[in-house]
Amino acid sequence: MKKLLAAILFICFLLPFGICMAEETTSPVLPDVPNAEQQYQLLMQHRDKWSYEKEYPTSWYYAFTDLDHNGRLEVIADAITGSAGFTESHFYEVNASYNGVTSCMNDDQIYVLEYNINQTELDCYYDRTSNLYYYIDNGYMQDGAHHQYYSVSVLCFVNGSFENTYLGTKTVDYEGPDYDIPVVKYNDKDRQPISEAEYLALVDNYIAGTERSTLIIKWEKGWQNWTGVCSGLPLAPAAMSANLPKITKNPTDETVPINGKCQFVTRYENADLAEWHFISPDGYRDLTYADAEKEFPTLKIINGYAKDMTLDSIPAALNGWRVYCRFSNNAGSADSGSALITVQGAKTS
Repeated sequence: MKKLLAAILFICFLLPFGICMAEETTSPVLPDVPNAEQQYQLLMQHRDKWSYEKEYPTSWYYAFTDLDHNGRLEVIADAITGSAGFTESHFYEVNASYNGVTSCMNDDQIYVLEYNINQTELDCYYDRTSNLYYYIDNGYMQDGAHHQYYSVSVLCFVNGSFENTYLGTKTVDYEGPDYDIPVVKYNDKDRQPISEAEYLALVDNYIAGTERSTLIIKWEKGWQNWTGVCSGLPLAPAAMSANLPKITKNPTDETVPINGKCQFVTRYENADLAEWHFISPDGYRDLTYADAEKEFPTLKIINGYAKDMTLDSIPAALNGWRVYCRFSNNAGSADSGSALITVQGAKTS
C-alpha cells in the first residue's frame, strides 16, 4: 500500500511537467521523490560529468527522458565525432538517493553508428513479463562514395545499466565501371550470411510479444537554449500509460496475385482513431495509407482509416511491403503487429 501511494504521489508531481510514469517497478521509490523540475536541476548541477561542453562546444546535444521508467530522469548527451558521422553518447541517471548522478554505462561512453544524431522519435517496446522497455537503434554510416553500412540493435536499461544488443547488419557496395550496380549483403550478430527476409525479421523476432508505442524526445543544442528551466523534458513513452489503446488482434500475412485483392483485420480496445501504415521491404520507409495511395497510383485502399483495411488492384511493386495499423486516443497511440504482403509473380531483386 505504501509503494502504491508513493507511486500515485509521484505521478501527481510529474503531470504538470508532461511526464507520465510506468507501472510500479522494483526500483526503490522514496516517499519524498523530487519532481521533474528538481531532478532536472540536479542533473544540471552535475553537468561536468556528462556534458561535452569542453570537448565539442558547438556540436553536441542533450535531452532528458526516463527510458527505464523507474521515476529517475536520465540525460543523453550526444556529440558528432569524426568525418564518418559517429555519434559519441553519454548516458547518466539521477541516483537512487536523489543527491547526485550515476553513469548508466560500464565504460561511460559508447559509439553509435547513427547517421541522424538527434532522433526525435524512437520505437518503444514494453515487455509486461519482465517490466523492461526496449528501443530500436537503426544505425547508418557511409564509408566513401560507394559503401554503405546499416546496423540494427536493441537498446535497454536493466538495473540502471545500459545494454546494447546487436542483431545484424546490411552492407551495400556499388560496383561496376560506373559504380551503379548495388551488391547487398546481410549478416546476423555472429556475422553469418542471412537472407533479406531474415534480416527484416530480426527486430520482430527479438521483441515478439511486446507492446509497441513511440517515445518522443526534445533535444537541446549545447548550452545555447539553457535558461535554468526545464525546457528539455521529453514527452513520455506512450507505453507508460494504462489508458493507451490495446491491440487484441494483429493482421496476418497475405499472399495475392498481381492485381489481386486482400483484407487485413485488426481488433482493439480503447481507441478513437485508426490509421494504416505501409513499411518498405528495406524497413526504412513508413508511409501512411494516404501516402501509399500516391506511391502506388493503381492501388485501391479501402478503409485505410478503420480497423479492417482492404487492398484491391495490388501491383507487383507492393511485393515485400508490410502493413500495420496505428490506433490512437487522447492518451497516445499503439501499433499493431505488421503483416507481410507477398505478390505472386512479382520479380524479386
